[in-house]
Amino acid sequence: MIELKKNNKGIALLIVLTTVLLVVILANIVLTVILSHSRLTRHQLNRTQAYYATQAGMNYALEQLRIGRAAGGWESQPNNNCPAPNGCPLPPDPQLPASVQSVNIILWPPGPGAPPTCNPDFTCIQIVTQYRRTE
Repeated sequence: MIELKKNNKGIALLIVLTTVLLVVILANIVLTVILSHSRLTRHQLNRTQAYYATQAGMNYALEQLRIGRAAGGWESQPNNNCPAPNGCPLPPDPQLPASVQSVNIILWPPGPGAPPTCNPDFTCIQIVTQYRRTE
């Protein structure tokens, strides 16, 4: 028969401490994953809002070009109002989300000097949107 020693008082404490340490480590891992996922979701939301703000800028630019001279569009104003390379900002809109800092519209007239992605036979519209991470 195997005899057990009577002084095993420290073993229970060691098992409890090890178990608590493992639970703390696992909880830390779970919290880190949750916080990381939350940051990634917020970043994706900001990017999506910036994308749609860019689309709004494109629609605004197309509408200004469509209405033309007769209705007071960009073509009726000196220097086309949004000449390259500086462009012009999208008018303030209270519906734009706080994460979108600016939407800048740049018109590249037909001809040389336009970016390589633009067709030199047409007016090229370039929209630059800046957004920031919100907490």
